[in-house]
Amino acid sequence: MNQVQGPPDVKITWCTSWTDIELLARANNRLVYAMNTCWWKIGDPIYSHPGSGLPCGPRGEVLLETDDPQGFLNAAKNSVAHYGDYGLGVLLIAYHGNIVVPSSGYPTSLENWEQYAAALRELNMFGDVRKDLVKAGLRHSWICN
Repeated sequence: MNQVQGPPDVKITWCTSWTDIELLARANNRLVYAMNTCWWKIGDPIYSHPGSGLPCGPRGEVLLETDDPQGFLNAAKNSVAHYGDYGLGVLLIAYHGNIVVPSSGYPTSLENWEQYAAALRELNMFGDVRKDLVKAGLRHSWICN
């Protein structure tokens, strides 16, 4: 059995609700997402690569984009199993600003959906209560070490 590496030392600072994400999607015609990590954001990119000046994700990732944020969300809703046990909760945690480096407070991203799920599993001290809260997209603050 392959053992999945857990997430790096991260702090889950916020879980943007699905309702908030859908409202943002309706109000914007741009969604950017990282090519090699799971980070994503509705609206314009906010980071620039220090070497090239090109827009990037929080760890310098190359960005892709769509002019159909609602279509992106609909595709996610139709592929919930892709995100694993926590479903869309994992996608919500990957949204910009929900994961930060505790020592700096700067937003970051994890490399794959399993790392996000591992971070959420570490928080699951109270059985399925937190899993259900994350699935519902409720807002909370947690620390993963």
